[in-house]
Amino acid sequence: FDVIFCLSVSKWIHLNHGDDGLMKLFNKMCEQLNPNGMLIFEPQPWKSYRNKRRVSEVSRENFKQIKLRPEKFRDILIEKGLEVVESIEKASDVPSEKGFNSRGIMIFRKPEKKSDKDL
Repeated sequence: FDVIFCLSVSKWIHLNHGDDGLMKLFNKMCEQLNPNGMLIFEPQPWKSYRNKRRVSEVSRENFKQIKLRPEKFRDILIEKGLEVVESIEKASDVPSEKGFNSRGIMIFRKPEKKSDKDL
């Protein structure tokens, strides 16, 4: 894919499938991106996880086991080979308690693989 949008999804995958499910998501997105492809990613804040942890027994149990916090997602995606293009923080004049406007967005690019000639 040239572009992958992952907006308002990572929290639900994380709560329903734990750290392993989140890492599968990250791996799949990185694998599926074409060279120079862009990932538009919106991680939900940890407070949002706490607010939704009780929606099911599975999410309640997974929440207790989560080690990977949203503030680490950027570094994880960089370790997987993506480059940060831009990180857009929420607007300071937007109330932080609700909705899409209260979250930042990270934009990553999958670099082209270096050929043997470039080494």
